Amino acid sequence: MEINSVHATIERRLKNMDIFLPLDYVNLIKASRINPRPYQVKYLTFDFFKDFDKFEEGGIKSIKPSKDANVTNICALRYSRHGSLAFKLSFEEEWQAMSMGRRDKLPKSEPPKLYNSRRKIKKSKFDHLQQLKAVLPAEVHHFYDSLPHL
Repeated sequence: MEINSVHATIERRLKNMDIFLPLDYVNLIKASRINPRPYQVKYLTFDFFKDFDKFEEGGIKSIKPSKDANVTNICALRYSRHGSLAFKLSFEEEWQAMSMGRRDKLPKSEPPKLYNSRRKIKKSKFDHLQQLKAVLPAEVHHFYDSLPHL
């Protein structure tokens, strides 16, 4: 499976690397493969995530890609703000429009945001991370100090 080779490539690169910040993972993944091109990484923030549990207006009944394929065959889904849904069964394929049966269009409204701010970590986890700063470079301490916590 292709995804296994992606994970293996990243894990090989990770073996001798120090990771202090989430951004270090982004840079490591990008640098894990040079040819044919570096891996693309999308850095997600809290405002990316949507609460689909509370979004039922004209919802999609099924995301079965085709008669021959099952949902478990989907390797990527893409939702467009214009109301279309597309899928890939392998990373090499082009995006294919997903037929949604009688409902050709998704609802016009957006699902609500899942989070309105960065999630807070427990006080005990924050305290443990503060203790770890003793073995981390001083340049990264600000990141750990600025973590929202309860």
